[in-house]
Amino acid sequence: MEEEKLIHTFSGGFSGSKVQLFKSSKNLFVRKTGDIERNYERMSALYEVTSVPQVFRKEKDVLDMEYIIGLDMDTYLSYNPIEPLVSFLIDFIKVIRKDTTRKDYTEAYEQFAKIVDQDIGFDFSYRQLLEKLPRYLPQTKYYHGDMTLENIIYNEPYFVFIDPVQTAFDSWVFDLAKIRQDLECGWFTRTSGTNHRYKTRNIQRQLLKRFPLAKNDYLLILMLLRVYRHTEFKSPEADLLQQEANRLWKQNA
Repeated sequence: MEEEKLIHTFSGGFSGSKVQLFKSSKNLFVRKTGDIERNYERMSALYEVTSVPQVFRKEKDVLDMEYIIGLDMDTYLSYNPIEPLVSFLIDFIKVIRKDTTRKDYTEAYEQFAKIVDQDIGFDFSYRQLLEKLPRYLPQTKYYHGDMTLENIIYNEPYFVFIDPVQTAFDSWVFDLAKIRQDLECGWFTRTSGTNHRYKTRNIQRQLLKRFPLAKNDYLLILMLLRVYRHTEFKSPEADLLQQEANRLWKQNA
């Protein structure tokens, strides 16, 4: 059996899976242990249309995949122009939105009913939010599922998507709503404190001009709730998400 050496254990995200960096005699690779089926399904699908890490091994609850060496988007935006990133995102959406089916997403929305109604910190009820959300959207075969700036690596001269996930929010519209939690709300710089506001708002403006169906702040609120349900009550992360959700609600009142 080939010898493997543990190099680093990455800080835990919200998935509950363990993510570690290993070194073998051949290469560096990332090992994800836990709920990996949803990631494997999406990576297999997206491999046909965009850049994702190569899968080396899948066995039960273990997924070994290519380690992408490059810049995270916080670092990238600090030193580089936005145009290549905008082009990458536009090209991806153009490809995945070609083949669509009209789908009723009401059932997918309902998982957030208790989250909103049991927390007195929100300025709206679930029913109020549901009335504003579009019931029907174009379902797509290809989607990322968690398309955030944190899940994009710049491996010059290419951008690579990491950590895609199978989800009930299987539409390119939700992918754009999801990346807006970084572009509009600055979620990806919550720990670094870096200010990319001018650049991220410019990226968002170009994306929404090209794909106006995604210009919906209520969908953005929904994406914030997707993260909120995994945070600790009254933690800085939870407070930030709630503040942004309330800001967007009042802004559209």
